[in-house]
Amino acid sequence: LFNEKVHNRLLVVDRADLDYQTTKEFNHFVPGSVDGTDNTRELVAQMNDPTRKLVITTIQKLNTAVSGGRFAHAMEGIREGRVVFIFDECHRSQFGDAHRRIRAFFPSAQMFGFTGTPIENHLGELWSLFRVLNPGLLGSEERFRERFAAPIERDPRSPQRDVLRRLIAPFVLRRTKAEVLSELPPRTEIVQMIEP
Repeated sequence: LFNEKVHNRLLVVDRADLDYQTTKEFNHFVPGSVDGTDNTRELVAQMNDPTRKLVITTIQKLNTAVSGGRFAHAMEGIREGRVVFIFDECHRSQFGDAHRRIRAFFPSAQMFGFTGTPIENHLGELWSLFRVLNPGLLGSEERFRERFAAPIERDPRSPQRDVLRRLIAPFVLRRTKAEVLSELPPRTEIVQMIEP
């Protein structure tokens, strides 16, 4: 991730409160490790600064930056650069147009996605993930529904389940809580009495 050939590294969250909170958490464990963004102008300035290691921003700010308008000139110089995007909670599909604009704007971008939501919750969420991270792999939403979702929902033992699993296997890193428990900091409990 921290390779000089990579021009920008962005952790993209989907809400402004997570922007601040995520930056605070990163810097709590390793002070100065990341930069947050208060507004789109600041994001554009940080993306044009090659000394930035990792910038945390919101999808809304990033979408504004790539949508032309007043930031078009400043963004044009970094458009062709190699950019790594890490989308937090990427299973959420309400930002589909923004994801498409970001991908179209940065043709050399590499996309990663994090989600704590098991993909078994709903196969439509799996399609949403791959629509952002690897467009076309699972086909259109309608085709995915016909080929995978409907047969698997009708019969969880459908052969299509194994076909789907093999298709996405190279792109999924799955770790359970038990596997990462030793890497987590000790749990902190604060008990505070509240008077009625």
